[in-house]
Amino acid sequence: MHIFLMSVFPEARQDVEAGIEDMLNNNQDPAEAVKGIADKINKAIEDYNVVNS
Repeated sequence: MHIFLMSVFPEARQDVEAGIEDMLNNNQDPAEAVKGIADKINKAIEDYNVVNS
């Protein structure tokens, strides 16, 4: 489990940073921003699992 998370960590960090910036700059609702960030990170984990299974 930790291997999967570490493999997508750099991408996840960028997604979090971008989501926070979008929320602050575009007055996006925090719940929407978090959902968007989570969706992107979950997709990255799914993609990693498909490629490495």
